[in-house]
This record gives sequence, structure tokens and C-alpha cells, in this order.
Amino acid sequence: MSKQKEKIVRVSVKDLKKMKGKTDWKKVDSITDEELEETVKNDIDDIYLTDKDLEKGEWIAKGEWAKKFNEPQKKEQITLRLDEDVLKYFRKSGRGYQTRINNALRAFVKAHENHHP
Repeated sequence: MSKQKEKIVRVSVKDLKKMKGKTDWKKVDSITDEELEETVKNDIDDIYLTDKDLEKGEWIAKGEWAKKFNEPQKKEQITLRLDEDVLKYFRKSGRGYQTRINNALRAFVKAHENHHP
């Protein structure tokens, strides 16, 4: 897997204030709530959750704060083959991607645990 080179540019605060963004604010202001909601639903890079989904959900704490609220679970090391695009999706958000995969699987199990004996 080849890494793409990043182009990092340093800009002073003074220069940053002079820069103009490319956002079309008139277009943004003209979008209705219904159009925005539809756009969010169709965004392939995001997960759209309804109020009903959120009611079934579970907050997962992160960092030092999490140690106080999340009971540690015993982990078992396995070898798991995942589709390349699925793994890429989780890895692109950085460290902790294995935990996020585990959390996604846990959410699936909790959502379906009443469907199986």
C-alpha cells in the first residue's frame, strides 16, 4: 500500500485573515432543512442516524475519561479478513480503527440480538 504525499503549507495568522474562502454562502443559506437532510442521508462518507436509531444507541466514551465509565472487555486476538474498502474506511480516521471496527460489530450484535436465540 503506497502512501500519498501530503502537501502541508504553513500560513501566518495575518495571511490567513487575508485569505478568502471558496464557500458560496448564498447557496448555503438557500438550502432548506429538507434538502440538507436528504443530502446528509445520501452522503456515502457518513452514517445517517434517525432519532429512532439514536434511542437504540449507546455512548462510547474515549480516552482517560472512558476508563471510568466503560468496563474493560476481555479481548481475543484473531485473524480476520476484511474487504479492502471496509478496512480503508476505518483506517482513514487514524489510530483506534480496530476499536471502531469492534464498536461497529458490537452495535450490529446489539441491534440484532433479539432476532437470534
